[in-house]
Amino acid sequence: MDSAGTEVQYPRLLRRVRAFLIDSVLFIIIIYTWMISLQALAEAHVVLTILALIAPIMVLEPGLVAFTGGTLGHHIMGLRIRDASRDENIGILRATARAIIRTFLGWLSFIFVLVTQRHQALHDFFTSTIVVLRRPETHPAHEKFAARTEDHTRFLYPSKSRRIVVISLYVLLSFIVVSVLGAALLSLGCSTMNRCSALENLVANVIGIIWFLGAGAIIVLGWRGLLYGCRRSSLPQNASADS
Repeated sequence: MDSAGTEVQYPRLLRRVRAFLIDSVLFIIIIYTWMISLQALAEAHVVLTILALIAPIMVLEPGLVAFTGGTLGHHIMGLRIRDASRDENIGILRATARAIIRTFLGWLSFIFVLVTQRHQALHDFFTSTIVVLRRPETHPAHEKFAARTEDHTRFLYPSKSRRIVVISLYVLLSFIVVSVLGAALLSLGCSTMNRCSALENLVANVIGIIWFLGAGAIIVLGWRGLLYGCRRSSLPQNASADS
């Protein structure tokens, strides 16, 4: 619940991914169209051209988030970005920081939606924001979730710091394995100078996707206490009843 005692309903990760993909397509179309319209201005004044390019970027992401509660993709998918503790839109500075962090972290940020208590991606967590359903009553039960909780009545979970350390080690190990695999499958020119054939580009992309999916699985399993080194343990029946 939020500070007003209202039950917050969170969307599925897939709905957030769809919103992001919609935004990506619309962003490319709008910016490309805008750049074409600025060709005459570019020849006249470089500084004005740069400012004119920045303006739509600020409007499409931080501006819409701060003043309307979401980007075009969020509105289309029925989502809203709000403050994590109050039912309010966030300010333009926090919306800008959120956009920058999400751009820097990329898809990896979204994996944390599957493990955080309030279904937050990393860019949500770092800016104290949450993404909720705009009108939860219009969505079926399988499309909306309450805050995530750990079952401490049945399981004893390792500390969060231990889980973070173990997850980090597994992710690092997986990166090393993938790097060795890439070195074995790709030519030296492709690995060091980015001179890759079409087949090598395909192999590199497949390796990258495998690592991304593997890292995501490591994060989810580790945080849920299902990874060797930070496994949760079952509580005795009497201990469960006493708690």
